[in-house]
Formats: sequence, structure tokens, C-alpha cells
Amino acid sequence: MSYLGSWKIDDQLCILATCHRFTSGAAYAPTVITYTIYEDDNTSHLVENVDMVPAAPFDGIVGLYLSKIQLTTVMGFEKGKNYLVVIKATVDGVGAIATHTFQIEAEVDANAVSPTVSANVISQDNIDFGVLQKLSLNAATPASVQNVAANGSGFTSLGDTRIANLDATVSSRTKPADTQAAVTTVATTTNLTNAPTAGDLTDTMKTSVGTAVASQLNTAIPGNPTADSVNERIKAVDDLTQASGAGDLAAAVTARTTILARLGAWTGTGINTILGALRGLCAKAAALTPTDISTTTTYDNTTDSAEAIRDAVTGLTGVVVVASNAPVLTSTDVVLYSGNDYCDTRALLWTVTNYTGPSLSGATGKLRLLPRSTYQAGATMVAALEVTATITQVSTTVSISVTLTAANTTALTAVPASEEENYRYQVIATTAGSKIIGLVDGDCVVRRTIAAIPV
Repeated sequence: MSYLGSWKIDDQLCILATCHRFTSGAAYAPTVITYTIYEDDNTSHLVENVDMVPAAPFDGIVGLYLSKIQLTTVMGFEKGKNYLVVIKATVDGVGAIATHTFQIEAEVDANAVSPTVSANVISQDNIDFGVLQKLSLNAATPASVQNVAANGSGFTSLGDTRIANLDATVSSRTKPADTQAAVTTVATTTNLTNAPTAGDLTDTMKTSVGTAVASQLNTAIPGNPTADSVNERIKAVDDLTQASGAGDLAAAVTARTTILARLGAWTGTGINTILGALRGLCAKAAALTPTDISTTTTYDNTTDSAEAIRDAVTGLTGVVVVASNAPVLTSTDVVLYSGNDYCDTRALLWTVTNYTGPSLSGATGKLRLLPRSTYQAGATMVAALEVTATITQVSTTVSISVTLTAANTTALTAVPASEEENYRYQVIATTAGSKIIGLVDGDCVVRRTIAAIPV
């Protein structure tokens, strides 16, 4: 073990190691060589297994390795501590260790350094000449100088008048003005008024300010605080949130709960919101149906929204073509005669072209008639007559056929020829997917039939 000496913080410490072959003692390069540093007798290390090979061999000398480390406080080195350096190496397959010790700014015992240093050093104020030294000095000093008078006459008797002249000059001088009074005083920094304008508050000042602020914040707000002050604003807000105030928070929470209950239990994510529902009800673009609406229903905004229905109705405004012998006029108005049968070639026929609505394959149809006066009055509009309509679709062309019996037409109220249409009719289709589609809508007049001459 070797002592590397006492060092200061931030010094560079050199750690030296030599490696020899175990069998012959000759210098030999190790396969592994590292060092670890411990503080005092602690087994916890400051650095561990630092590789010395990258910095070696030193000066190209085989088996000689030197590594440096800076003794910083960041690494944990401290003044007045002892440290142990353990070097571990594997040389020619054999493991070996070496140790060093060092200190950082170690205290030194002066008695241990020099035996001539007195153990009890006399205070400098008490040091005096010896008796023999004093006698020798007195013998060498003229009597005129040993007791020099206040005016320097002792030196004058020696032929030197400078001391006497200096004393006379100084004595004749007038005392100068009070130096302390003439100096401009600087106020001691005792408050923030005199504090420096640059830099930060001291820790003591910060603590004092923090204590004062905490004390003020913990003070009760007065009943009538100064207008527009912070206290006045806080009190105003506090008053509003009380049960007696206009901003009663408890009432606001209750109102909020009531509003949410009336809006319904919307999921509130994605399009499952009120806005999402409105879009789904109005627009037919894909993927706009909220699951909050479609769950347990067949609603699909692409076919059931207002936009989809509008487009479907627009698609029904195609050209209507009827047979020349049918009671359906080219204007879609229908003329019926009470007691007549409308079947076979005289069945009511409609042909709708340019149809763009939902598929009518497998759809069922109904012809419904309602008195025009009831239809216009907006009363309960239950059909006066409802019969089955046969519906077929080929591409965008829809064919509709309705058969009426004499019993059907007799059940309707007939009017004189001079009167206008007395019924409103509609042909309604129900698709295989339960969609309700209006195909044809128009007016109908039921005429009286002339009876035969009795036989």
C-alpha cells in the first residue's frame, strides 16, 4: 500500500499501477485492469471498476499504467476525508490487487512535522527582549536619546532638529473639520425603500414577505370592504354563490341536472350529441347516424333523413303515362263513376319514370281516398277507401295498377258533373325494409251514374 498524499478539491489525482508476470516477475500487459475508490472505511464506492487500459500503457512502457481523476464535490469527494484506491488486474490469467490511500486537505499536526516547535506557543503580545538584550541595547544608546523629551530635544542634542521642527509644525495646526460629519452618510438598508434596485431579495427578506402575505391572506374580509378592492370583488363573488344570491351555485347545479335530464342520456362522444342528432336527422351523407338513435331502431340517415326524403320525393316527379281508356288523366287526376267496376283493361294505371327512391322490389302498395274537405281541414285524416295497389319496378320505371269494384265506387260520395274534385287520393308503397314511400298524389272526382230505365 502506498500513500498518494493530501490533495485539494478539484485537483487531478494520478493513479499508478504496474503489472508483472506471476511466474517470472517480468513486466507484462494485463488482460483487465480497473480501479475503485472508497471513502474512509465505507464499502460503498465513489467510482467503481474504472477501466485503466484506454489510458495505458504509460509512455509505451509494458506493464505501466496511469489514470487520472478529478476530485470534484460532484463525484462525492469531501475536505478532510481519507480515501482508499483498490486496483484489480488479471495478468497472465492470475488475478491480483494493489491499494493506495490519499487524503483531501488533511489537517497537519505541527509537532509531528517538526520536533522543535514548542507545544505552548507564547502569544505575540507577550514576547519581550531578554534582560541581557535590554542591557546591551541601553549601553549602545546615548542617554540623550533614551529619554527623548516631548519637543524632541533629545534628538536636537544629537544635532538632528527634524523631530523638533515636525512637532512644532503639527502643534500649530488648527484641528480640521469633523471628518465624520463631512462624509455623506449612506442610509443603511433596513427596508425595501433603501434596498438595491438590482438583483433579488435575500432569503431573510423573502421569508419576511411570505410571512406578511400569509398573515394578510388569513385575515377575515371586512363586512364593508373598500370599493373596487380585491376584498370587495371576492366578497361580491362569494355573495352571489350563496343560496340568497343571484348566482346561487346549488340552484345552478340543480338546473343543470334538470336540463341534462330533459336533453336525454346522450353518450356525448363522437356524433352522439345534440348537434350530431340534428345532422343525422337532416343530412343523408354516410356515417352520420348517431348510435344513440340507431340502437334498437332501423333508422338510417342515408334513406330516412330529411335530405334523403326530399331527394326521394324529387325522384317521384317523373312523367306519368296512363292508358287512354283508363280513368286516370294525364294530369294524375282521377275521374270515377259511382257503381262502376275498374278492372282488367279499365284498371287504374300509373307509370312513374326517373324514380330514384329505395328499391320497390317486394314492396306492397295501397290506394287511399279521403274527402277533399276533410283533407283541407287538417282533421283526422283516416282514408274513406283503401284498396291494394300492385307495384312493379324495372330500373327507374315504376308501374302501379289498382282494381276497384262497383262496391268500392258505390261507397264513395258522388257529385254532379258541375262540381269539382271531391276526393284526394295517394298511392303509398311500403318497401321490404318497412320504408313508407309516397308514389302518386292527386285529386279525384266521383260522378253520379245514370240508372237504367225500369222494365
